[in-house]
Amino acid sequence: NDKDYVFISIGRDRLNKGLYTGEARKQKIERTKNLRKRLYDFLEVIKKNGANLVLIGDIPKVCRDDMLYTPNIIRLGRINLCDTKKSISLEDRKAMNNIFLEIAQSSNNAIYVDPHDALCIEEICRTVDKEGNLLYSDSSPHLSEYNKTILKNYWEKILKKIGISDV
Repeated sequence: NDKDYVFISIGRDRLNKGLYTGEARKQKIERTKNLRKRLYDFLEVIKKNGANLVLIGDIPKVCRDDMLYTPNIIRLGRINLCDTKKSISLEDRKAMNNIFLEIAQSSNNAIYVDPHDALCIEEICRTVDKEGNLLYSDSSPHLSEYNKTILKNYWEKILKKIGISDV
């Protein structure tokens, strides 16, 4: 595959009103419209250059914004404080993902991928994996050193599907 690929992932907090409290938030309408327009403009640049755009859905938001992650989760192991229903996490990122889906469906040069569910256990998104190992090193959430490869199989499948890798 000789094409270039541009990967974009955007955190949902930029498009949502207020702090995350464990419930889905309302979107910032003007910011959402602005993002949509800018992504379509960028897609035109991508097309002119014969490349493809890969839009990546946001990963789960598991902790409330007021959570003191290091003392509560890492030091004291209170992992249940950050359990979030998958449906709430999905709803909280809906505005952004709808834009990504719309763009991907409207162009042969855009692809939408979504690793969200690969980081949840059934209907709950947590700070730990199935074996109880910490997924995130902070509340941002950045993947922990221990689980830095948790999405390896997911990405291998995606890259193979879009023709970037033959692994």
